[in-house]
Amino acid sequence: MADNTRNIIDAAMLEVVVVMNQLIEKNSLLQTQNGDELIENQSDLSDIIVITCMLSLFSIIGTTGNAFVLYVFSKKKDKNTSTVFILALASIDFATCIVVIPFSIAVEFQFKKIGCDLTCKIYQFLITSNVPFSSFIMVAIAFDRYFCICRPWTKFLNTKCAIRIIFSLLAFALTL
Repeated sequence: MADNTRNIIDAAMLEVVVVMNQLIEKNSLLQTQNGDELIENQSDLSDIIVITCMLSLFSIIGTTGNAFVLYVFSKKKDKNTSTVFILALASIDFATCIVVIPFSIAVEFQFKKIGCDLTCKIYQFLITSNVPFSSFIMVAIAFDRYFCICRPWTKFLNTKCAIRIIFSLLAFALTL
C-alpha cells in the first residue's frame, strides 16, 4: 500500500515538473499578459518547483489524514470535550489542506504576483484566519488536557462549553 502511494506521489511530482518545463519552453510562465517578467532570477524556478511539490504532498497527506480523523471521531458515541476539540481542529486543518494550500500553490505558480486585489485579500484573509484558529484550538486542547489530568475531580468543561469556546476562538481568529 505504501509503495503504491509513493508511486502515485512520484508520478504526480514528475508530471508537475514536466508541465512546468513545457510552460517555460513556451515562455508563457515567465511573463505576464503585459509582457512583464515574473521572476528576475531563473534559478528561483527550481526552488518554486520544489516548494510546489512539497505543498502538494502536504495537501494530499493532510487531506487524507484529517478526513480519516473526522470520520473516526464523528462516529464516536461518547462526545466529550476532547472529541469536540479534535473534531474542530481536524475540520479547520481539513479546510486548510483543501483550500489554503492549493491557493498557496497557485500563488507560488504566479511567483507571488496576484493580479486581482480581491483575490489577494481573500488569500491573506484565509492565511491570517485559518492558521491562528488552528493554533487557538490547540491551546484549548492543551487547557482541556491540563484540567483532565491535573484536576480530574473538577468539572471545568462540558461539551456545550467547549463548543462555545470554539465559536469564540473562531470569532477572534476572524477578527485578526
